[in-house]
Amino acid sequence: MVTCSTLLHAATTLVQGQDSTYAGKQLYLYTWNDGWEYTKTIFDSCTVAPNGEFQFQFDLEETRKAQVTLGKYEGCIFVEPGKTYSINLPSYEEPSKADLLNPYYQPQELLLSFNNLPKDDINQLITLFEDAFDKQWMQLLQANITPQRIEQAMMTIDSICPPTEQPFMEQYRQYRYALMVNLHASSAPDLSIRTYFLDKPVLYHQPAYWEAFEAIFPHFDHLTGLHNNTALFELALMQKVESGDLPISRLSYISTPENQKIAHFIEQNKKSLQKGHPIHLGTLVNIQGDSIDSNDLNFPKAYIAFTNTRLNECEAIIAYADKMNKKFQHRCLFLVIFTDESERAIQKACKGIRNKTWYFAATKNQHLLQQFNNTHVPAYYLLDASSKLMQVPAPEPQNFEP
Repeated sequence: MVTCSTLLHAATTLVQGQDSTYAGKQLYLYTWNDGWEYTKTIFDSCTVAPNGEFQFQFDLEETRKAQVTLGKYEGCIFVEPGKTYSINLPSYEEPSKADLLNPYYQPQELLLSFNNLPKDDINQLITLFEDAFDKQWMQLLQANITPQRIEQAMMTIDSICPPTEQPFMEQYRQYRYALMVNLHASSAPDLSIRTYFLDKPVLYHQPAYWEAFEAIFPHFDHLTGLHNNTALFELALMQKVESGDLPISRLSYISTPENQKIAHFIEQNKKSLQKGHPIHLGTLVNIQGDSIDSNDLNFPKAYIAFTNTRLNECEAIIAYADKMNKKFQHRCLFLVIFTDESERAIQKACKGIRNKTWYFAATKNQHLLQQFNNTHVPAYYLLDASSKLMQVPAPEPQNFEP
């Protein structure tokens, strides 16, 4: 028998499965209430039965992305109101001793698989859409990007994964397309903001909304043009505070309840991440699989750039770091941290780099994301010889010289 503590009264959505490697474990199914992962809601918790059976039951008003911590993994699924899901878990593995001793350790995110999932389920649709999107995205990056090519890419994706009547899926589609539109440099970021954000509500529970926001808004400085959309204006303002472009005092202007919760956590984080704050780089694993003990580096300065291959700036940062490490090797160390979930995409982006020693995937160095309270990319930091923050944020690569 499964022992569960249902946190909500009416059970409208059911997530269940069986894996004996989790027998006796306490599991929690939860969701983040914002894309910066500052506030979350626990849907339900349960103790896995001796035979491995487990079950979550909870009320759900709208489709959400849900997570469950599974030892060294964090399983992810999309759940819809009133649906029943039979999920498969990876065999349970405890975090290593090194992980447990690392206060910044985070489980590895893993998309869970299902049993007997219908073709029109949101999980199936998103998987189908993402496969088509990734293919078109890579083709665009390898071509001369024009509005016509972007439109044709969207039409191709729609032919493979046609539009549906599911609001969550169509929101997801639109904000993935917002990223694609933003690839056209001469109209970025204004066209994407005007088309997909300006007159639209902030979708706090939509992961695609946040990913697009994170990529598009860092280089948008005309915040006054967002005043008619208070929630969006405040979100853009908070992003500027997090990046260091605006002082923390500006958080006092936040008035909407959802954003006030986020602002509280940003304020707490910013208090710790100031000039002089010590950074413990620890042992780093580069994209070649080499372990590097930061204590052995003895750098006079270290410039750290967080980036992502889905961003236009990625290619420039990679080339810049390679060039600067050769030119200023005795004056400054340049490290590039990729926040991509796909190591394959990172390897492809670094294909032309001869010395890949100083390129790292966050998936293998999760402690770095915690060290820097890093939720936005691109982001830049400068450390002094004692690994203390020297500039927060550091100038953009093209404006920096050690």
